[in-house]
Amino acid sequence: MIQRRADGSVNFYRGWTEYKNGFGDLSSEFWIGLDIIHLLVMNGFTVLRVELEEGRESAYAEYSSFFVAGEEDNYRIHVSGYRGTAGDGISCDTTYCNNDAQFSTHDKDNDNSNSLNNAKRWKGAWWYNHGHRSNLNGEYGNNDHGEGINWYPFKGQTNSLTGTRMMLRRP
Repeated sequence: MIQRRADGSVNFYRGWTEYKNGFGDLSSEFWIGLDIIHLLVMNGFTVLRVELEEGRESAYAEYSSFFVAGEEDNYRIHVSGYRGTAGDGISCDTTYCNNDAQFSTHDKDNDNSNSLNNAKRWKGAWWYNHGHRSNLNGEYGNNDHGEGINWYPFKGQTNSLTGTRMMLRRP
């Protein structure tokens, strides 16, 4: 498991260094760290499964190919091979999709927008392009458009999800 959101007990609005190294509590909410995610991918953990919860409803998205570059490319993400029940929240082809984006935090703006820092705008840290269709590190419980924990194809951008898990495995 590389990320878990469950109850809002951990603040995910953090800077680059914390996202690089990881933070939180493995027994509740955490982000394992971009360096570790990159290391796992380099060691063959290239299938990403995202599990989403909204109250009693649940859905999943699984990608058969998952890659996160190293820090020299700001942990750029690439995913493909979607299947699942949640809808594709990362690998679609619009400018709002997250695929092929570099990771951004409020203190390190790597998104493709020239006019704003998407991590500040969307109150999170994530792979933003000119916006997002998923924002799993957004602000827990925030139902303002795009600022909460969102997976657009599952519950839209004005509904902050109550739980998420991101997991990697080998093919």
